[in-house]
Amino acid sequence: MVQKIESRHSSISAYREALRDARSTLDTLFNAGAPAADLIGWQTAVTDTLIRHLWAVTLPQAAQDFISLIAVGGYGRAELHPHSDIDILILTASDFNQADEAIGQFITALWDLGLDVGHSVRDINQCLDKAKAEVTVITNLLESRHLCGSLALFNALQCEITPAKLWPIEQFFMAKKLEQQARHIKFHGSAYRLEPNLKESPGGLRDIQTIVWLLIRHYGNDDPEVLVEEEFLTKDELNELLEARDYLWRVRFLLHSKSNRKEDRLLFDYQRDLAKDFGHLQDSGNEAVEAFMQRYYRTVTGIERLNEMLMQLLEDFFVATEKSKESKRVGKHFNVVNHYIEVRTDSVFADYPPAMLELFQAFAASEDIQGIGARTLRLLRSNLHRINKNFRTDVVCRELFLRLFREPQKITRKLRLMNRYGVMAKYLPDFEEIVGRMQYDLFHIYTVDEHTLMVIRNLRRFAIPYHNEEYPHCSELMQQITKPELLYLAGLFHDIAKGRNGDHSILGAEDAALFCKSHGLNAMDSKLIVWIVQHHLAMSTTAQRKDISDPEVILEFARFVGSMRYLNFLYLLTVADIRGTNPELWNSWKENLLRQLYDSTEQALKRGLDSPIDKLEIIEEKKQEALTSLAKTRIHAEAINAVWDNCDDNYFLQYTADEICWHTVNISLSHPIEPLVLLRRETSRGSTEIFISVDDYDLIFSDLVTAIDQLNLTVVNAQILTSTHGRTLDTFFVLERDGESIQDNSRLEHIYKNLSSTLASPTTLHRPKPMISPRRLRHFDFKPVIQFDNSMSNDYTSLFLKVIDRPGLLSAIGYSFAQNSIRVLSANITTLGETAEDAFFIQDRNRSKITDTEALKALRFSLLNNLKEQ
Repeated sequence: MVQKIESRHSSISAYREALRDARSTLDTLFNAGAPAADLIGWQTAVTDTLIRHLWAVTLPQAAQDFISLIAVGGYGRAELHPHSDIDILILTASDFNQADEAIGQFITALWDLGLDVGHSVRDINQCLDKAKAEVTVITNLLESRHLCGSLALFNALQCEITPAKLWPIEQFFMAKKLEQQARHIKFHGSAYRLEPNLKESPGGLRDIQTIVWLLIRHYGNDDPEVLVEEEFLTKDELNELLEARDYLWRVRFLLHSKSNRKEDRLLFDYQRDLAKDFGHLQDSGNEAVEAFMQRYYRTVTGIERLNEMLMQLLEDFFVATEKSKESKRVGKHFNVVNHYIEVRTDSVFADYPPAMLELFQAFAASEDIQGIGARTLRLLRSNLHRINKNFRTDVVCRELFLRLFREPQKITRKLRLMNRYGVMAKYLPDFEEIVGRMQYDLFHIYTVDEHTLMVIRNLRRFAIPYHNEEYPHCSELMQQITKPELLYLAGLFHDIAKGRNGDHSILGAEDAALFCKSHGLNAMDSKLIVWIVQHHLAMSTTAQRKDISDPEVILEFARFVGSMRYLNFLYLLTVADIRGTNPELWNSWKENLLRQLYDSTEQALKRGLDSPIDKLEIIEEKKQEALTSLAKTRIHAEAINAVWDNCDDNYFLQYTADEICWHTVNISLSHPIEPLVLLRRETSRGSTEIFISVDDYDLIFSDLVTAIDQLNLTVVNAQILTSTHGRTLDTFFVLERDGESIQDNSRLEHIYKNLSSTLASPTTLHRPKPMISPRRLRHFDFKPVIQFDNSMSNDYTSLFLKVIDRPGLLSAIGYSFAQNSIRVLSANITTLGETAEDAFFIQDRNRSKITDTEALKALRFSLLNNLKEQ
């Protein structure tokens, strides 16, 4: 490859051809299994040859003694991937500017070749000024490598950037430590994201590079063997680190090749192809891509472990202080040394294996303790094999494990450390299967193990007074829980069976039952944990798929739950679970929907399951509450009765007293024929409310959802009713696309004008535009799920839709309803990642439930046809 480039003529087209040949050869070598280190070395050699050749034909010979061409950054350390940045420093003698035009031509030629070149032109003093001010600049210079031009200039710069003159190792270490911490925070402190950045995320290549930079600064070379020679790592640990680095190098090399650009994110666009190329067999589901990503996540977890240990050891070595010698005893087996837990003797885990669980109790003993010491971490890793069947059946170990949950101080940090260092997976073998396991969707943004710990974190926050303002109702309920450890254990087991064949809720409940029995929990507590695990999805499913304004639905759910204790546990776990799945999908609407179901169920339980509340009683209560509010207005009783006489029982069941009052005032003051459009910025339901009253017509639902979709609004719920005089009493609860309620008055005015215009000029039936999915959604092979249920009500048919979400979805559904003369009574619209899970409560044109089989078949066919993507 190098010879090919050297033999080319100095035209841009010739260089381009040489680069194409080189990249093709490298791809062939990759597919043949060439080591990653060789591949990036060859990539660097090809780039070196091209740049040197181009430099030689561009820069005049007379200038060569006054200019030095230097590779810096990743290019300087000879770690180039197919589309890596090519960072170069053009170092000039002071006041030398005779080659400025030639340098410009050189850089332009590199850009013309399509190379991603970053360059700077400086003399030594300018380099030093920049390096003194910015740790990133000194880091780049540490990795500098002479390419051509003046070697004397290059050597002169090297002499000026030694630790004795610039950035001594103590300062350099602390700067790189802070830099790494800031980078981890930027990436949310987790490597377990759906589309992780394999370079910058925690546990990525940058964490390895940080260690190498420290070695270069102190030892003057980047040979990782020095870590073994200086006893920072064992030989096995170094091999683990290098194997992880080589694996990430191969992934990054292939990712650059497939994306044909500098792409360090494992986007959905490439995950399936990468899985195949890394030997994970294709399948009809997502097993291959999930297996590939699990290997990736476990690899970066290993890097995180080693990085944490090394940074501690290097800090002790580089930044030694008298304070680091101070020691305070904690328990029988541990000391606190400079805010880190350390074992008192190296043999403690071998002599007394339960100390591996006591370690995490000791860690939680004080907020001053920041972590586990590097020496202890190494001993823990080397003794994990002692957590075996005998360990797990030891009564002492079982009691210690339960104490981790019964004494919840720092519970999130305890469990995360146990997970990171393999203790959790060793103690609970079933947990091993979910470590690093992703779910190939947009709903679950964390791996299953990370999600599980997020759920427990959320539950714990409900119990901490400092966080009471986040979710006051949950915090209030948590204070009533006498044994919060049962809730934490339910959180631990609720998804432990993900990825197994079968219903993960049932399988997880079986695991929880075995755990409770083996750990001596009493029958009542065991039954509660098992029930919560088995039914942890029941509350969200009921809230999102059923009409919770229907007293029969509430009574059914109350009977299912059975008691306030079970309701409280289920509600708290449900909120924590949804928030721990994807915090960005949690919004005020979901919060209020669950709260509405909780409050209604609580009322039913307190009233007694044998004496359920009557519909007429509910209606009368709402009317009286609304009348109390209306008494403060100037609306006369005759006007109120005129409005209410046109509303049937369903209206009073579905709307709150506050909404009834709002509607009544505005309807009584409006023109009886003209369309009425009302908007409220934010209501108790946690969304912006749009109320429509207009003479009913067949296409109104289709027209309205199309108009709302074009306004870039998300419908989270819809209540579709018609008065006895044929006027709609429809409400759409909407949020902005980002899940926030509408705050800007001009935005509200824009919505009002658009909807008023739509109602003033009703459309004829026309097919909506084909739907085009956003990039992230195109990689999910998902067939629509359409389910009809006539068992929930005597008055309507329940339609449940689960389909890929994309712009125009509701328009397509509305068009299908219009085609089949379907009337919508109400709807729950829920978006979960890449899927929309919508429930519609519908009737035929005669306002009856749809029992005709052929009519249901026709509706199904219409929906499938209109939901097709472009």
